[in-house]
Amino acid sequence: MKLLGHGRASDIRSTKARFNAGDVLYGKLRPYLNKVVRPEFGGICSTDFLVFGESPAIDRGYLAHYLNQLWVADRAHHLSSGVELPRVAWNSLGELPITYPVSREVQQLIVRAIEVSEARVPQLVGM
Repeated sequence: MKLLGHGRASDIRSTKARFNAGDVLYGKLRPYLNKVVRPEFGGICSTDFLVFGESPAIDRGYLAHYLNQLWVADRAHHLSSGVELPRVAWNSLGELPITYPVSREVQQLIVRAIEVSEARVPQLVGM
C-alpha cells in the first residue's frame, strides 16, 4: 500500500481518471499484484486503476485496508479476464461483499489499530 513513484500526465497514453488526495486507487490490471494505495495528493491516473472517492458509509482508509486483503486479491484474480494483461472488471469486483461497522468512528479506530500494528512489524522482525 505504498506509492513507489509517479510520472507526468503526458506519460499516460490511454484514457485517464481523476483522483483526489486520500482517494483509494485499486489496480485492476494484474489484480494478483494487489495494488491498493491512498495518495496524499490529487492527480490523474490510468483507467487501469479504479478510483474510490469519499463515501458516506465507508471510510476510505477502511476501504483501502479491506481491499488490500489477500483474499480480495485472490478473488479479483479469479474474476479477471485476459491472458497477457489480465484485468478485473468493475462489475465483477463490485459483486464482492464488503463488511464494515456502521459507525465511521469504529472504522477509523480499526484503521488506526492496523496502522499501529504495521508500524511495529519492522521492530518485531528485527528481534
